Amino acid sequence: MKRLAVLVSLSLALLALAAAGTPRAAAKNPDHILLPAVPFDLPALPASDGICAFPVHGEPVDAKEFMTVTTLPDGTIVQHVRGSVKLILTNEATGKSITVNASGPGYITFLPTGAAIIQGEGTSVYFYTLAQQQQFGVPGLAQFDGPFTQVFAPDGTLTSLTPSPHVTDLCAALA
Repeated sequence: MKRLAVLVSLSLALLALAAAGTPRAAAKNPDHILLPAVPFDLPALPASDGICAFPVHGEPVDAKEFMTVTTLPDGTIVQHVRGSVKLILTNEATGKSITVNASGPGYITFLPTGAAIIQGEGTSVYFYTLAQQQQFGVPGLAQFDGPFTQVFAPDGTLTSLTPSPHVTDLCAALA
């Protein structure tokens, strides 16, 4: 379960959804939790390990995301993330930067079994190891535009990925 939380947190950080600070209730609607937008770094990894072959820094801009949380009678927790956020991604080896949309929206569902499901409906950004890239046919740093689903086992292993029909390879865009 701890590994799952770490993997989901890393994915959320990439979407600028990581809770690096204490989320606070929106002043006008206490059922909405504002999500802090936090910078993140993806280290350079050898090509054999996947993601990008250079370090990437991500900086959220224009971040106005919030989530609502619902707990179902069986203990399932559903987080609905909405709003908007853009990311400035920078290849730290060359200084090349691009701005991408990562606004979603989407749902993160934590099942009582410890498994988790991430369902995106809009534009989102995620990263994948080389093994995951080969298994699911996605780039190391991917922007999905359209619906997609990821399923994580209780130990944090990505067991299923149905990518959006529109996928952009952000490592290639930053190279």
